[in-house]
Amino acid sequence: MSYVSSGRDLLRLALPQRPRSSAVLIAGPDYGPVPRSPALGTLTFTQLAGAAAEATYLQRYFPATAVTDKNATKAALAALTGPAMLHIATHGFYGWRAGLAGAATRGPATRGPWLDPLRGHMEALPPPTHDLSDGLDQAGLAMADANRGPAGIITAREIAEFDWTGTQLVVLSACQTGVGAVASGDGVYGLRRALVLAGAASQVVSLWSVADASTPALMRDYYAALQQGVGRAEALRQAKRRLLQQPGYAHPFYWAAFIPAGDWRPLDATAFAPQRSTQ
Repeated sequence: MSYVSSGRDLLRLALPQRPRSSAVLIAGPDYGPVPRSPALGTLTFTQLAGAAAEATYLQRYFPATAVTDKNATKAALAALTGPAMLHIATHGFYGWRAGLAGAATRGPATRGPWLDPLRGHMEALPPPTHDLSDGLDQAGLAMADANRGPAGIITAREIAEFDWTGTQLVVLSACQTGVGAVASGDGVYGLRRALVLAGAASQVVSLWSVADASTPALMRDYYAALQQGVGRAEALRQAKRRLLQQPGYAHPFYWAAFIPAGDWRPLDATAFAPQRSTQ
């Protein structure tokens, strides 16, 4: 199963665009020291050991060295122009103005605000809203120096302004990247919508806080299937099935959070190869 933001997406997918630069892997930013007494409502982020491991697992599928630690900045992301693929492993959040993401350090084993995996996840999500503009401002990713201030935070609104036309796949390996403001007939406004507006043909996003320990294995199997020519949606289904069969990961919390959106077909064979940069 794959999702689209609206039926108009099918028309856009019928006219694929070529990538304008090589695939990019961004993982494990250095968020800086966690403040001892953060102000109320301030986002704070702990380092993700799993994200660093994920970069190691996935490096073989990307032609350039992974962008990590202090180099995984907001500016590095903004500088990209139509990469063939883009994978980002970091903390994600939605609803921080309402206090839903104000305690990201409570769950160091997740890539965002902590949610109890044995209880209903949807009860912790924001209620539906008709303020679509607000949804783009409340969703975001933590990049390098995120604990030092807003310069390390990138919002969905900012991502929507990027030029990623020609990008075949964006994977946001982080928490709550598929969550947003909901309005009847207009889909979900958050990071997922931002990627569509930026021009990405397909996206993999999450519906709740994902486990830092299990996500690297899921992503490793996902990219292995993609390289073998499996469709973008089918490859994720296969990766989920492999993960849920592993000891300790049968609960849907671990394998069901990520969903595919946009183009469900196999990647172009050149997606994994170096691209000649064009503007």
